[in-house]
Amino acid sequence: GKYTKNSAVTSAPFSAIAEVLERLVSDLSARNVNAREKIPRHHDLCSKVRNKIQKSKLIGSGTAGHCILRATFPALDPIIDSRNYVLPKQSSKERCDPSVPPTDNTFTQECSFSSQIHSRSNAIQEYTYEILSIISETLDHPLVLFLDDLQWADEASIRMISFLLSSTKLNRIMFIGAYRSNEISSDHPLKSLIERVTEKRSGNATSSLNTMEIIELIGLTPEAIAIFIAECVKKDNADGVADLVYVVYQATMGNMLFVKQALNELVRKNALFYDVMSFEWAWDVTGLELENYLSNQMDIYLEVTKSKIKDFPAGVQRLLIVMAVVPNALDVSMLKALMDKKLDTFQESTILKLLKVATNEGMLMFSANEKGHVLSHDIVRQASLQIEPKADMENLLINISDALLIQAKSREMEWCRFLAVDILNSIASNKINRVDLVKLNLEVSKVARREVNLGKENEMLQIAQTLLTVSGMCWIDYHLTLEVYNALILSCYSLGDFDRANAAIDEVIKHGKSSEDKLAAYSYQLFCKCDHTRDYRTITEEGVRILNKYGYAVPLSPTKAYMIKEQAKLKISLGSCSYSCLINLQVTHEPIILLFVHVMRCALFSSQERLLKILAWKAISFAARKGVDKSFPVVLATLGASFAKEGKVKTAHVVGNTALALSEKIQDDKEMYALARMMTYSSIISQLHSFRSVSHHLLQCHEDLKVTGNNEGALGSMLNHFHAIFAGGLELGPRLESKLRVAEEICQDKTSYSFMITFQMLRQFAFNLRKSTERPTEFEGGAFNIKERLKEMSGENHYMALRDSSSYQLQLAFIFRDENKMAAMLSILSRYPLIDQSVARLHNRLCFMGFAAITLCRRKGSQKFHKMGQY
Repeated sequence: GKYTKNSAVTSAPFSAIAEVLERLVSDLSARNVNAREKIPRHHDLCSKVRNKIQKSKLIGSGTAGHCILRATFPALDPIIDSRNYVLPKQSSKERCDPSVPPTDNTFTQECSFSSQIHSRSNAIQEYTYEILSIISETLDHPLVLFLDDLQWADEASIRMISFLLSSTKLNRIMFIGAYRSNEISSDHPLKSLIERVTEKRSGNATSSLNTMEIIELIGLTPEAIAIFIAECVKKDNADGVADLVYVVYQATMGNMLFVKQALNELVRKNALFYDVMSFEWAWDVTGLELENYLSNQMDIYLEVTKSKIKDFPAGVQRLLIVMAVVPNALDVSMLKALMDKKLDTFQESTILKLLKVATNEGMLMFSANEKGHVLSHDIVRQASLQIEPKADMENLLINISDALLIQAKSREMEWCRFLAVDILNSIASNKINRVDLVKLNLEVSKVARREVNLGKENEMLQIAQTLLTVSGMCWIDYHLTLEVYNALILSCYSLGDFDRANAAIDEVIKHGKSSEDKLAAYSYQLFCKCDHTRDYRTITEEGVRILNKYGYAVPLSPTKAYMIKEQAKLKISLGSCSYSCLINLQVTHEPIILLFVHVMRCALFSSQERLLKILAWKAISFAARKGVDKSFPVVLATLGASFAKEGKVKTAHVVGNTALALSEKIQDDKEMYALARMMTYSSIISQLHSFRSVSHHLLQCHEDLKVTGNNEGALGSMLNHFHAIFAGGLELGPRLESKLRVAEEICQDKTSYSFMITFQMLRQFAFNLRKSTERPTEFEGGAFNIKERLKEMSGENHYMALRDSSSYQLQLAFIFRDENKMAAMLSILSRYPLIDQSVARLHNRLCFMGFAAITLCRRKGSQKFHKMGQY
């Protein structure tokens, strides 16, 4: 029998019980009909039941129970009435409502003694108990009764079921009831029924059969759902719907009701549709996420899953715990390594059997993409991690992490090392040596940086720092602490976390025992200041003072005589060879070179060319003696850019090509590799090669520097990439404008104001070319308004922004033949030196200054433009 959603209000009492009894009588009658010709009369079940009922003192003919049962459950008439009774046709409500008696005259006569009817409130319960007892004792096999959707049962049914189940004398009957646990609150009548019956039956230990068991159903297995979905979409092979099954199962965990809802949702979203061209069902669920149908029942599903896992054999439990800890799909040999203990090992054949059991139980599923078994749902992972006591789980996790570290022998298996560290970091226990864990975090953080996983690197280093403090070994184990803090400084700087970087810098400067130990801290202190202020001249002076602390004696304003002296020293260091001889030097680690790099770049940006060369020559002389550091190619690239600005093209290319050759030796350091190439291509190579070819290399440098966390370098590469596009005559359209908009958003996130201004200028320039406006030569659009922006700026930023905006407006004025605008922009640009570290940007500026000057030569009083055009 089955209750309906509002059966307690719209249907008569006992509606589902009446259905059960009606089907029971029908089944008995069917057996009677089928057996008439073959079985003697005394074997007729229906007759046996009827005879026993007639002899019953409670429900026999002429008793009150007889009358009440017929009135309440008319479907019982064929076995209650001793005559061949034909059931009159009545509505379903009349058949189930005891207030509407049957229309049979005989029945009316038999019940004329209504005063004798049992007046107790549980009379119907007792009479139902009696007839079920008679039927179960007559049958030659147990009687099974099933009621569905008990959460909607009426109050009279709840009382009836409670009465029947509380009796321990009602034998040979199995009662099965189904209900939706998520719709049963703590004060629901069914909850009280379960508690009452459990207490009643648990108190009777006379028979193991007098028990009640609650079975939690968590859904079908992925394989079963695959078969169901395959049938729904008319596919012969369940393997063909694997991607569809995965999406549905993650949202439903095999609950069939939710599976149907999920399929309907896919149809509504047009992700699952009938293709009228191929006459078959098709779908596209790439990147699709369904509503989480389990969200309101997560705790219930979690507890049910935990209970189910606890009933599995110990081997299956161990398997599920290992797979919950290790997210990757594992082969059998790897599972064996992770599951084995010193005194408890597994054979691979045993593990295959365990995988099969877990898969059949719906805990695992085979992933074609992963090419192995994976947990079927995240709830299974959560449940598996909660089945063991905390102490036992910690021991198991330590065992798994040890096995992972043993497996991490090759680069392909380095994920094992990452996972092992994560596991050990999660264990708040004294079972782990904290200093060893610091070393492990430090070691794996280096791997993370090499793989450009900067977030993971920073996470591990912060944990290492915390462990040092908690263990009391911070600065007690001096060299370990210094290494952790230096790594943390670099990591925080790369992520733009300057506050945390400066805090670590202060620690090193405070506790460092020697100037060499403080070198990295001094260097990054300078870097942080530069990124914050952009005052390149001041930063250059501070950098020179730091270098002088280390004995390099660099003057802030080198004289010509000093330059000649240092150049002579350089020739001696190089053995009178060209810069290309540096290619043969061995790569080593010399932190001082990184400080040279930064001071040189600040000198380049602040146009201190003499000081830049002195710094470069001293760094080259140092490298000739000690070997080249990974940052050394950037030294050469910066020096080459300085030669290029002076017009020494040949020397610039020799130095640039040497920088490119050396950068090939340091490809594992992506940041320095990309930085050296970016400076070389934007300032040197583009002098002799087409801007189109250079733009591709600059874009790649941008990608490499972005992932390494060098935001200034990444934005510089992107800016030079756009300058190369403009100078190379490549298409300027909506696609380019969208890229410029993305670059602006990156600048906003990184608070790189000067870069953002330039990107906005370029986008406004492209917009003015593409769109028809009344004043196409003016920067007064949505991307960039020159008057408003210049008011906000001062100093070096204002100076550079005015130069660039005037250059772009000059180009627009020449294109749209606005001679007055050309003259105005030429008068501004004539005050700027005709040099620029970006060759593409300088090319655009000089070309259009020449075009505009020649155009204006025919105007009266335009001799200055004539000279400018010739120059």
